[in-house]
Amino acid sequence: MTAKHKIILSILLASSTVLSPLSAVVSATMVQQTEQQQGDYAKSLNRMADAIAQQYPIEEMAIEIADALRGGLASGAVETTSEGAFLETVNKILWETAHDKHLSVRTQKAIQKRMSRAGGNRVPTMRRVSREAGSGPLGTTKITGEMLNDTVGLVSISSAIYRNPDLFAGALEQVKDADSIVIDLRGVPGGTVPGVRYFLSQFYAERTHLYSNVSRERDEPREVWTENTPLSATFTNKNLYILTSKRTASGAEAISFGLKNTGRATLIGEKTAGAGNGGAFMPVGNGLMLFLPTMQTISATTGKPWEGTGVVPHHEATADDALEKALTLIDTKV
Repeated sequence: MTAKHKIILSILLASSTVLSPLSAVVSATMVQQTEQQQGDYAKSLNRMADAIAQQYPIEEMAIEIADALRGGLASGAVETTSEGAFLETVNKILWETAHDKHLSVRTQKAIQKRMSRAGGNRVPTMRRVSREAGSGPLGTTKITGEMLNDTVGLVSISSAIYRNPDLFAGALEQVKDADSIVIDLRGVPGGTVPGVRYFLSQFYAERTHLYSNVSRERDEPREVWTENTPLSATFTNKNLYILTSKRTASGAEAISFGLKNTGRATLIGEKTAGAGNGGAFMPVGNGLMLFLPTMQTISATTGKPWEGTGVVPHHEATADDALEKALTLIDTKV
C-alpha cells in the first residue's frame, strides 16, 4: 500500500468513526417515530371499535365488527406503517365483516373534497346532522326542473339532497303544469334525513308515514312522517315516475323506498345500491374520519330494510334507457 493510499484509508476510517454515533441517533429517532405512529393508529382503531360496538344499529353485528378490528390489529392484519396502508387494511376488515356500504374510514381532506364536489358545505358530523333542521342545511342540493312536453315534467337532481325548501320550490315551479313528473335520481349519492323528508313531503297532501328508523338508542323504531308544505296540495295528484340506477344510494334510496312502499310512484331503472344504514362522520384522530352508521331504515308496512339488497324498481331498465322507458310508460298510460 502506497503512502497516498494509507492517508486516504485513514481519512475514511476517521470519517466512519465520526458518523457512526450520528447514524445511531438517526436510527433511534426513526424507530421512535415509527413506534409513535403505530401507537397513534392503534388508538384510532380502538376509538373506531368502541364507537361501532356502542352505536352500530345491529348489536350482534356491532360486536363482530369491533372484535374483527381489534383482532386485525393484534394479528398484524392492520398495517400501521403508513396512512395509506392503515386505511386500506382497516376498510378491508370493515367491508368483509359488515358489507355495509356506509361503514368506512377516510382522511378528513378526502371527505371535504368529496363533499365540495357533491354540493356539501361542510362535513356531516353526527352533531351537525342531528341539528340540521334548526341550524341550516349542510349543503346545497343541485336540482332543476323543466317541461319535456305539454304534459310531462322532468326534475333532475345531481347531488346529495339537503333541506333546501326554496330550491325545491324553484325546480317544482317549472313543472307545476305537468300531469306526470319524472324525478331523476340515477346519480344521487344520498342525502340527509331532514332533506329527504322535506322533499318527499311535496307529494303528499295528507300526513303519511314514509318509513321508520331503528337505532340502538331507542327501544322502538322512530317513525318518519311527511309534513305540510306550501306545494303539497299542488303536487299530491301528479303521476310520479322515479328513475334509479345502481348509483342511487342512501338518502336517494330512502326517497325511492318511501314512494314505492306508499304506492305513490312508479320506479324505473336499476336496483339501487343497498346503502340503507344512515349515520354521519366522527373524528378518530390522525386526521381520519369514520363514517359510522347509527340507524337502519325499515319499511313502515313490512318492517324490512333495504340495506344490502337495494330498492327494486317496478320496471327494470339500464340506467341509460330509464328515461326513455319512463316516457314510453307515460305514453302508454295516457
